[in-house]
Amino acid sequence: MLATLRVFWAFLLRDIYVYSKRISFYLSNYLILYPLIFIIAFGYLVPRTLMYQSENADIFMITLLSGNVLLITLKMFSLITSPMLYDFVGNRYIDFEITRLKPKLVLLKTIIFNTCFAFIFLSPFFFICKLILRDNFNIPYVSWPAVLLITFLSCLCLASYVLFAMCVMKGPRQIGSFWIRVNIPLFVLGGFWVPWFTMFQVSKLLGYATLANPFIYVTEGLRRALTGSELYFSIPTCSIALLLFSVAFYFGACHFFNKKMDPVD
Repeated sequence: MLATLRVFWAFLLRDIYVYSKRISFYLSNYLILYPLIFIIAFGYLVPRTLMYQSENADIFMITLLSGNVLLITLKMFSLITSPMLYDFVGNRYIDFEITRLKPKLVLLKTIIFNTCFAFIFLSPFFFICKLILRDNFNIPYVSWPAVLLITFLSCLCLASYVLFAMCVMKGPRQIGSFWIRVNIPLFVLGGFWVPWFTMFQVSKLLGYATLANPFIYVTEGLRRALTGSELYFSIPTCSIALLLFSVAFYFGACHFFNKKMDPVD
């Protein structure tokens, strides 16, 4: 057990070392550039264009920002997880890893690292929104601990989801079609610009169907944490759902990884 933990920790340190070389890229893009672009677009321009002088402008802004942070998160996880897919058809460093650790531990290590790495860069997003927008970002009932909790669980869920997707795909050529056929529909129906209660009002069937979409619990949880409104799912509901989806994606990734690699225990 101790030997396994040492190897697990060594591989984790290796990932930390590799990505520390790229830290400036992630700092400039995910901590500065993307937040500024999204804050300017969805904190200033879009609300003032579509909801100018409306009493619902603040809620509309929060809806937009909460939905679009999902896009940033998904893009980041695709970026930091896709090297594994290229490795399957390239240098196959993964072969070395599974000779030292059981495949399920290799995948667990990847999820843990990706979750923590992404959380570092994504957790300040709404703090930056408040810092820049100030009184224009009206969130008197915000619960910052709940925002951080949902952000962390969202990172965990999306890290597991993207890893599962990489294990399902046969090669890098399928990334484009996977985005079009799977990610975009889940994204659009995951509360990107429209909260769940609106979809449910339009169609009860659509509302119930979207409960099977993990993305909806990311956006609903963030909106509930920021506004405290009972129009959105509760924090416990979103937390439990995100944990359950994380576990399901992890075991799904293990299944398809074993089929792809056919490791010998």
